[in-house]
Amino acid sequence: MHDIYEPAAPYVASLEPIGKVDLEKIRCHCYVNLVIAESDLALFDDMFMKLRGKPQCYSVANRGNYTFYVPFQGEEVFVDWRIYCTWSNTFHLRYEEGLVALGLKHSNPHIHPTNQFMLANWMRRFEKSPKPLAECDFAEYARAG
Repeated sequence: MHDIYEPAAPYVASLEPIGKVDLEKIRCHCYVNLVIAESDLALFDDMFMKLRGKPQCYSVANRGNYTFYVPFQGEEVFVDWRIYCTWSNTFHLRYEEGLVALGLKHSNPHIHPTNQFMLANWMRRFEKSPKPLAECDFAEYARAG
């Protein structure tokens, strides 16, 4: 089962380091937080369009705390791990229109890099934006895993 969170309070993005105990609660391939703001997801959407592929996120450990960054345009851009995981794990749902238009499988967030490149080009050519998180259908996603 996937970890779909619907917290009562709005999500506040943070670049603060995450302790090992808290980090272990965020299963990187399953975590989805439904209250993350679209403006926070837009950072990764922008990176995707500029890189023509999903940005990769890396961690830096320091005394049991972890910070996360994405290499982007020659810099290390520090990011909120929960937002990155939500973005990455819902990629196939938010970009479904383009994946379907290109005849690509859209039931799995793991899209081949060549297909990511084609998707980014299609999105730009047709001036499309990804679907808002609130409009995604999680019925199949919740049953998977």
